Amino acid sequence: MSADAAPALPEPPASPPAARDAQAASGYAAPLLEAVAQALAARAAAPDAGAALVQELERIQHALQARDPQRIRRDSGLLGRLLGRDLERQAEAETLQAQLGVVLLRADGHAEALQRAGQAHADMADVAEAGMAALERWIAAAPAPDPALAPAWSRRLDHLRRLAAAWRLEAAQWRLLQQQGDDLLQRYRHIREVLLPAWRQAATAPQAARGGDQATRAAQAQRHILAELQAMRARLR
Repeated sequence: MSADAAPALPEPPASPPAARDAQAASGYAAPLLEAVAQALAARAAAPDAGAALVQELERIQHALQARDPQRIRRDSGLLGRLLGRDLERQAEAETLQAQLGVVLLRADGHAEALQRAGQAHADMADVAEAGMAALERWIAAAPAPDPALAPAWSRRLDHLRRLAAAWRLEAAQWRLLQQQGDDLLQRYRHIREVLLPAWRQAATAPQAARGGDQATRAAQAQRHILAELQAMRARLR
């Protein structure tokens, strides 16, 4: 846990409040709740960039089809070909391929935003876990209430226990979001640094050097990119 992600949270008072103090029962642990709320608000994650990253990769995958018009025709279906949609998709693919560098820059930007969001999710999970642990210490330090005020203390402590359980669930959810973002980033880097260069090398080889082997390599790289993209889509569901 980093220093920024672990705020200094109020500890239970050294001397427990008076068991006969009704106001103490209703406001018990309030400083801790306020501190945790402020810490979470300060570390709020940016809007999820995962979907935006996948959308840019879909444009890249479409751009790669510019060199495979037969596949575009197959994917368009009979009705699509009758309506000329295959020609539209071919033109779109050629336009995207010409702008591939710009699309990659946008994808890199979304990847950086996703990395920042992942760190924010990790920090929020750290805060929730620290708050949960501190809240449990406050609950344990609560005084034995006077019989006349037992219902007030019981209600307050029950509320604090439910809140601790909620923070535990929130921390787990933020950890899952962090893991989801890490998986998307790992797959993007594989596409960006391995598969796309392999496709580009095979697809743009000089005509004299381009043969069946180069075409096979390009097709394999394109299939691997599509597989990674499908896995990223599934991760977002």
